[in-house]
Amino acid sequence: MSDFDWFPDLPGWEGSHDIGLKYAVVDGEPRVVEIQVRLKEGVKETAPAAAITVNRLRRLKLTEMAALAIGVKNQAQAAELEKAAAAILASAPPPPDPRKKADVEMVAMLWDLAHAAGIAPRAYVVKHMGMSARTADRYIKQARSAGLIPEGNK
Repeated sequence: MSDFDWFPDLPGWEGSHDIGLKYAVVDGEPRVVEIQVRLKEGVKETAPAAAITVNRLRRLKLTEMAALAIGVKNQAQAAELEKAAAAILASAPPPPDPRKKADVEMVAMLWDLAHAAGIAPRAYVVKHMGMSARTADRYIKQARSAGLIPEGNK
């Protein structure tokens, strides 16, 4: 399996070549780090369209292609992470009756679920439990003291 992403019909290359790119973020910018040009099946090497010229290579917008490809991959990864986070958070118990006192174990469990899902645990506890941030902080502190939330777990 190739590490290249293949672009079969780029402008100026339609019908003659497939362009393969490897790209990465270099110094904070998307860049093409490797390129392959291969003749499409059925195109004769002696055909005028088979020639790779400097002018044709100049038409490749490598930076834009790398940015687009990296952006698409990042969007796909973000969507996967959102689904995973939603699945983790779906396992949380229903919010408690606000008239009942919250318990430290519940706060610790919600903290762990939010942390595993990659979202802000404190904000999730506040929202899920329907309590003020100050009250949540008090419960979180108690959970840390009881060893239910590790000290370095922020």
